[in-house]
Amino acid sequence: MAPIQFTFPGPQDGSWFLKIRGGQREVQPGTAANPTSTMEADPRVFMDTQEGKLRLNGDLNLAFRVGMFFDLPGVP
Repeated sequence: MAPIQFTFPGPQDGSWFLKIRGGQREVQPGTAANPTSTMEADPRVFMDTQEGKLRLNGDLNLAFRVGMFFDLPGVP
């Protein structure tokens, strides 16, 4: 099993996890005991990525770190 934890902060804060086992997927509300990976995102941003509004090509490691190169207000 490879549980993946999703956390969506905001007005309707929610935590969900996806369990994958033997090619089967199951989504459950709550927190996984030992997730293999975690993702926290604004629900709107997450849906934009799922709907194909964000496309990345090339060096994905660099693309995911690009935010580290800027001082963004309110972002630790």
